[in-house]
Amino acid sequence: MFYAAVGAVAVFGLVTWPTAALVGGGHALHQRARNVIRTGAVGEAREGLLEAAEDVA
Repeated sequence: MFYAAVGAVAVFGLVTWPTAALVGGGHALHQRARNVIRTGAVGEAREGLLEAAEDVA
C-alpha cells in the first residue's frame, strides 16, 4: 500500500520520480533491516530485554 501511495504522489506530480524512488527505496531498506533484526540473534536478545523490562514494570 505504501508503494502505491508513493507512486500515486509521483504520478500526480506532487514529488518528482527520483524523490519517489528514493523514498520507496529507503522504506524497503528499512523494512529489510527491521526484519533481519527481529529474526536473528539480535532479535532474540531484544525479545529477552523486552520481557525483562515488562517483569520490572
